[in-house]
Amino acid sequence: MIPIKTDVQIKTPPYLTIIFCLVCTVIYCLQSPVLFPGGVVPLDFVYSLLHPGGHLVTSGIILMSSFFLHGSLMHLIGNMWYLWLFGSKLEGTIGHFRFLLLYFASGIIAMLTQIANDPLSTIPIIGASGAIAGCMGMYLIVLPFSKVILGIPPLFSVRLYAGFFLLLWFWLQWASVGSTHLSSGRIAWWAHIGGFCFGALSGLYFRFFLSSRKNYHTKRQKGHRRK
Repeated sequence: MIPIKTDVQIKTPPYLTIIFCLVCTVIYCLQSPVLFPGGVVPLDFVYSLLHPGGHLVTSGIILMSSFFLHGSLMHLIGNMWYLWLFGSKLEGTIGHFRFLLLYFASGIIAMLTQIANDPLSTIPIIGASGAIAGCMGMYLIVLPFSKVILGIPPLFSVRLYAGFFLLLWFWLQWASVGSTHLSSGRIAWWAHIGGFCFGALSGLYFRFFLSSRKNYHTKRQKGHRRK
């Protein structure tokens, strides 16, 4: 079933989510070996880490730019739909700056997780899936009881808690790593797992540390006003 929409209402327009979707779409339309690198090759990246002359800075730039590249139209559409569905609501909840940090940090962690699990691979890694998985991981913690509407329009639809849907999605990624048939394909499952776990940890930090600090300062200000 396809996730169609969520019931989270936001007041702030998701500017960054819109920009990321537009950038990925434009880059896909202009994508060529001349204009953009062909993704992160784990073997080349590991070589750069281990050898001072291995162009580590260049490899870092390629790593950060690689999650704006996509291998096919369906790859692009699928990623952009999930980014819009979960990213726009998350951005409106945690704020633009935090969302920006989460997106890039999740993308980098996702790529590094995939590289660490297959460091000798010569297959380039591209796609925004890892960064989007980070948004989904944080969504799981911050908005677990919101509803996701799934279905095949216009035939039918069903409403599930976002937490349940996202845990199911994560389980499918984990199961795919252990599947001989699926793991032999060209999907970076470990990138999805790494990005999601990082996003979930970031969500715990946001929900239990930053929120508690905000509530503390709010109570202090109210206390001062009473005086």
